[in-house]
Amino acid sequence: MAIFTTNSVTALFENSLAQAKGALAKLKVSSRKSSPNFAGLNGWVFEQTIQHCLAKELQALRIGKLEFVEQVSLGGRTKADLLVANVAIEIKAGGLFSMDDVDRYGRYRKAADDKGLGYLFLTLVESYAPFRQGIIAALGQTNAFFLDNPKDWARFVTRIQRAVRESKRR
Repeated sequence: MAIFTTNSVTALFENSLAQAKGALAKLKVSSRKSSPNFAGLNGWVFEQTIQHCLAKELQALRIGKLEFVEQVSLGGRTKADLLVANVAIEIKAGGLFSMDDVDRYGRYRKAADDKGLGYLFLTLVESYAPFRQGIIAALGQTNAFFLDNPKDWARFVTRIQRAVRESKRR
């Protein structure tokens, strides 16, 4: 039984993003009175939210403490947002922007495969059907997760749990 749901992960992200924006606006060096809003901030807060929630889930499953590595190289300039056990994870707060993104993440999956790693894609939302279908085709149904689907958080946690157990058997 998962601790979080897609709705609670989303709510935690939105609350944390509001806190981050408020804290940045209060910095002495901030030149604006309104909360900052830039894509990098949203992405970073979402990545941290996923890492936090996943750590809690794995702890509850008695997996033990795992090392989470951020911005891990898959070779050259290719990076994944997070590495857990033997799985590289691409985490997107805003989904994809073009079919070029689909191609890029397909190449990233191959780079991860070449290093003996699994490769997963997790996004908060992907509303454009061709991008959604494209990333599923590029990575496989079992490796693409969309938190706008209420079942995908639990499916994601199960997929990570399986990968962690497999990595411990090696």
